[in-house]
Amino acid sequence: MVMSRIDETHQTFVDAASQLGVSGPFLHQFINGQYKSISVQFAIRLASYLGTSIPSVLRMAGHTDIAGLLEEAHVTRDDVYAQQLAAAIDELKPEQKMAIIENARNMARLFKEVKPRYIGGKHDKTKK
Repeated sequence: MVMSRIDETHQTFVDAASQLGVSGPFLHQFINGQYKSISVQFAIRLASYLGTSIPSVLRMAGHTDIAGLLEEAHVTRDDVYAQQLAAAIDELKPEQKMAIIENARNMARLFKEVKPRYIGGKHDKTKK
């Protein structure tokens, strides 16, 4: 996802590292999966850089307790979709969570262009 963002923004690798507040070698190692964990501080900067929610990145980084606290502070009755999505991906591996986020972003972009239609499950109105 970081490389996709670098490409989207036409940034250099050095510029991206600077914006994330890390060194070029650290970012390179992070992208190549050489870190088993990242700090809360880096997770927060990463969420901002990627334009995603801080709790979701904290969860992917293994900081579920802090993510839960942030979600509790921001959850409203209207936020049922975010709650359901967070619960659905809570037990997945970090790479699976990142794949879900990337797919959700792609779907959101698509839904902005065309009228979405729910397919499958009990909400499918196309079935008779």
